Amino acid sequence: MRSALALFDTCSMEVESSTGHSYEHRMVRGHQERVCGPKTNQLYGSAYQYGSFGDIQQAAIIIVEKALKLEAARERWQRLVMNPEAATDVDSLTETVEAGLEFIAEFGPQKLVLTTLTSQCVQAEHLAALLRATSTWSCEVIGWNAALQVAKGAADLAGLDPADVLFGMI
Repeated sequence: MRSALALFDTCSMEVESSTGHSYEHRMVRGHQERVCGPKTNQLYGSAYQYGSFGDIQQAAIIIVEKALKLEAARERWQRLVMNPEAATDVDSLTETVEAGLEFIAEFGPQKLVLTTLTSQCVQAEHLAALLRATSTWSCEVIGWNAALQVAKGAADLAGLDPADVLFGMI
């Protein structure tokens, strides 16, 4: 059995997620694996797979599964945050906080990207809950400070007092 990375110089495959998004998966020997969205060119995950595999497909499948797991975890925390009409009961807010913390525990705070959020497309209280839960990593979460301003704008749009919703953060 040989190392999977020794079997190829470049390996490329098209992957479709459960949400219908299509991603190009490419591995280059000696470099990190990446999964790129073809339209945004945004990196969705990176991992370096070590080990011995009987064939390249087995190694590629493991890495693709990791990338799809990252996307599923991202969709979980986004589900309520990016729904302006989402319920704001304790159970719903707890679900958002748990999803955010589990995401960080599994993938690290650097993979939590908040730069794409806009005031019109978020639920202020869910975003505030996520920001409060992740405030320990505010310097590591990409776009955390910008998301704080988005939450402030979303609270204004919803007719809520931003100072109340974001108490202690602004």
